[in-house]
Formats: sequence, structure tokens, C-alpha cells
Amino acid sequence: MNFKIFLCSLLLVAFFSCEKEDSTITDVPQAPLAVKEADDQTLASPQRGFNLCFDLLEAEDVATINPCTTSFPLGPIVETLPFSHFATHDLVNELNDIFYCHEEFSTCQRAFFPQEICTITFSLYDTKMFAIPVPAYTYFSGAIVPNISNQILQYFACEMTDYGDQNYNDYRIAHVSFDQDQLLCNTCGDGIGDLLYLRATVHYYIY
Repeated sequence: MNFKIFLCSLLLVAFFSCEKEDSTITDVPQAPLAVKEADDQTLASPQRGFNLCFDLLEAEDVATINPCTTSFPLGPIVETLPFSHFATHDLVNELNDIFYCHEEFSTCQRAFFPQEICTITFSLYDTKMFAIPVPAYTYFSGAIVPNISNQILQYFACEMTDYGDQNYNDYRIAHVSFDQDQLLCNTCGDGIGDLLYLRATVHYYIY
């Protein structure tokens, strides 16, 4: 009887020893496989992502802008327009329509995947003149004549292309959008702002 117990004990010890060795051998290849998978992800990540950068340039006075030396094939604006975005048809909307999907100022007709996307904001401002009987803006008024509208149009086209040429070796303008903003004065009882801004937000694809 004692001999049978002794023999069973030996068999159990041998069984558990083999099972432990098998599990140890099975665990060995797991580490190299995990390392290889991590390496593959590292190599692929630069192809899937890109860097981002942002800048808000100092606003320029619309009264002092210089005429653009280059004439871009944009527009032209041929009618007198209000400035305010509350109007049904105004300068801000007109500029958005002109730059939208333009071959020189958008990538809606396809572009290569960039290494970096930079968003730069260009701004013009107009100062309210506290004239009698009603204070009014000189340029960003309720009736902007085509000559002024086209000068503003060409100014923004010049600024965004000059900025790209001076700061990037290889780039495409991917998208341009215009909006307006007001800087409200603290002492105005009627809440009317004394500075009015026209902004162009430009997305550059950098290669």
C-alpha cells in the first residue's frame, strides 16, 4: 500500500513539473512579438499624422493699406455692398464666395497630404468716426463701393500669398474664410463698437 502511495506521488510531481516547463517555453516568444508590433506602430505614425501651428497677425488699418502690386484673378466685385453680415448680401459673404474652392486659394480639387497645417489669421480694422448726425465707419460702411471692395479683396490675396512665400518652402493654401468682429467701447450707451474688424482665416498645407 505504501508503495502505491509513493508511486502516485512521484507521478504527480513529474506531471506538474512538465506542465510548468511547457508554460515557460510557451511564454518566451511573446516578448519579441510585442516588440515587433510596437515597432510597426512607430514606423506608421508619421504617415498618419501632421503638425499643427497657429498665428494671429497684427491687424492693419484699412485706411493705410497699400494697393497690391499683383492682380489676382479673383472677382471682380461689381456692385455696392453693405459690410454687415446681418445683410442678405454683403462684403463678408461676397469674399467667402469668391475665395471658396478657387484653384489658387483652396484644395477642394485635391492636394497631397501635408506634413503640417498652419492656420494664420489676417485682419483689417476700421475706426468709427463720431460724426454728426450719426457716427459711422469710413470704409466698413453700409455702402462699400466696388473700388474699395476690390482693393480689400486684392489686399488679402496679396497678404496670404506673400506670407506663404516668405515663410514656407513648399505650400498650398487649403482654405480661406472671412468673418467680422467688433471691439465694443466701454463708454458707449448704445453699445455700438468703435472698431470694426474684417478677418481672413487661412489654412496652409506645408510640405
